[in-house]
Amino acid sequence: EVELFRKSEGGNFFDMTRAVRDDGDSAPLTALKIDYDLTATLAKGRTAAAGYFDGTLVRGNAALTSAFQLASDAPSGSSRIVRLDSQLQVLFPHAGIVATAGDFIGAGGQSQRAVRMGGIQLASDYSLRPDLVTTPLPSFTGQVAVPTGIDVISGDQRYKLGDVQPGEFTVRNVPASAGRGEVAVIIRDTLGRETIQNTRFYVSRNLLAPGLREFAVNIGYVRRRYGVRSHDYGPLAATAYFRRGLNSRLTVEGTAEWTPGLANAGARGDVVLGGVAMATLEARVSRDSDFGVGGTLLNFGLESVGRKVSARISAILPSSGYRDAASKLGDPLPPREFLGQVSFNLAKTTQLQLSASRQDHRFDPRYPSFEPRVEVVNASFRTQIGHKFDFFASGGYRHSRMRAFTAWAGVSIQLGGGRNIQASGGAGTNATLSGNAGFYRRDSEDHPFGYAVEALAGQTTRLAAGASYRSPNGRVEAQAERVAGSYGLRVGARGTVLVAGGGVFARNQTGGSYALVRTGRVDGVTVLRENRSAGVTTHHGLLLIENIPAQVPLTFDVDPDKLPADALARATHRRIMVPRRAVGLVALDVVRFRPRLVRVTGADGAPLPTGSMLIAQPSGEQVMVGFEGMVDFNAAGADRRLVLMNGAEAVCAAEIDLALLAGAPSAELPSFRCAIVSPAILTRAAPPARRGRGAALADRHR
Repeated sequence: EVELFRKSEGGNFFDMTRAVRDDGDSAPLTALKIDYDLTATLAKGRTAAAGYFDGTLVRGNAALTSAFQLASDAPSGSSRIVRLDSQLQVLFPHAGIVATAGDFIGAGGQSQRAVRMGGIQLASDYSLRPDLVTTPLPSFTGQVAVPTGIDVISGDQRYKLGDVQPGEFTVRNVPASAGRGEVAVIIRDTLGRETIQNTRFYVSRNLLAPGLREFAVNIGYVRRRYGVRSHDYGPLAATAYFRRGLNSRLTVEGTAEWTPGLANAGARGDVVLGGVAMATLEARVSRDSDFGVGGTLLNFGLESVGRKVSARISAILPSSGYRDAASKLGDPLPPREFLGQVSFNLAKTTQLQLSASRQDHRFDPRYPSFEPRVEVVNASFRTQIGHKFDFFASGGYRHSRMRAFTAWAGVSIQLGGGRNIQASGGAGTNATLSGNAGFYRRDSEDHPFGYAVEALAGQTTRLAAGASYRSPNGRVEAQAERVAGSYGLRVGARGTVLVAGGGVFARNQTGGSYALVRTGRVDGVTVLRENRSAGVTTHHGLLLIENIPAQVPLTFDVDPDKLPADALARATHRRIMVPRRAVGLVALDVVRFRPRLVRVTGADGAPLPTGSMLIAQPSGEQVMVGFEGMVDFNAAGADRRLVLMNGAEAVCAAEIDLALLAGAPSAELPSFRCAIVSPAILTRAAPPARRGRGAALADRHR
């Protein structure tokens, strides 16, 4: 016998992140969702009110959105009603792409400064593909000469992969946390001897998995005075970027910007160095034809993240003539920046971080008040004592036109039940010693009532008390405070109103997607989500379930142990996937069931033959005739007719008088005659697709 050695294929190839793709059904509903946030204040004898409204009309992967803010006391130059963002957005989940028409924030490379625009955007979005691993994870390739068992150790986890055949084997996408680390592969031969092989790796979110690409194209008119004016658009601008993972250690990026009078382009690379660090190098060039100047920008970075020690240094060096689209359109000129940071994980719950930075602002006549140089040094410390006591402290130094030192420390004590106490104090150069303390209980789904009492002492004294109530339908809060001898009162409410599937629902703002469960028109049905209770259907048999993760298949079912006594569940298992911000329909086949024996006779008055097949209309449920023409009929359902079938052909139909059924004593056996009716009615009696409870009852009679 001759056996070929394996070449990292078949049973010798392991992808530890690969899962069986199961998208589930898609049953989108047209829905209108309105988020609101209202507030009113009373202070110094003056009242003011404001509100925020965000309306979305969505169906599946398409959404039309518009947001507004209202203010009774609008600032100078602004109206009381201001439109914020309006857009039409279409998602393409399988491609991981989002298309937007309207207002948006320009998507770009990591060094591109974002600009608000009104126009068209086409961008990749891998959050639409939760099944896709976008970051390069550790891989391992080895050789074995005999059938061998393979185990992998990564971090604190050991994974048993199974056996491999002689030849080459490959293990890809080993789960690992960000930063530097080490993977151990344990090879166990047929005699039980183990060999351990190690490999170093470095994982970073700034890297793309080999072959993946990210991109964005933004074209539109620059949005100005956002939040102040509804329709203030400036010059046309266009930006774009493209990133691609060449291999597990190198990701490259190209960017470009254009607006009248300015062109800017650059290239960037992120590369892993020896499995212990990642380096970044970027170069950009610009040309401002309006002022006849050109410039360059260099960006250097080096980071190394580990379990015990992490460090990062970076420098952004623009030349005197460098301009980008953001500065051309009104933002300050990009400063020269230097940053250094190191952090220590001294214990599992103890961290120390040191950082230093410097910013050199170039003179910009549009912003004459900018400080030319700002230097900041900061140190912070945090530790946890037990499970309830947290201590944190920080100290800093800032040097610009003046020198200033600050120091601050505080404690947080968890009391359980959502309650905690916080206290802190601080001091600084030319500043009075200050301190604050508070007692809080956060409102949540488990604890709907919340309250807070706060006190601040220092240059300004403040006493405040507040209360909040969170229900499934919304959240309300109130707060009273005394600041420097003046009193104020504030009340607020926020929530969501959703119209979908023939129902109107009020909910607390939670974001995410929704699933509307419909159990016919039967209320009191307990619905399970991934085998856990998700709620009980209300009137009309509807239940709105929130916080549905987008693009993730979920299973819904009916709890059979809590089914109402007069309900019959037929098809109860549904697996659906809901797009982002959308509402998906989960139709569970549940009907009211009140069995009533009736007798069906032929045109001659004789009972129908035992075993004859009947179709209940309009449900299409199949039932079988028992002895003496008896049929088990659901008097609580929507069926009004029983059609006699002969194979695939309809013979006659019996009209069921529900009023007669309701008025007849339960001991009586109402009789209905199966008569020839119009061919149209007989044609609608399609061959049955399923066997119902009546057929099962007839089987037992036989």
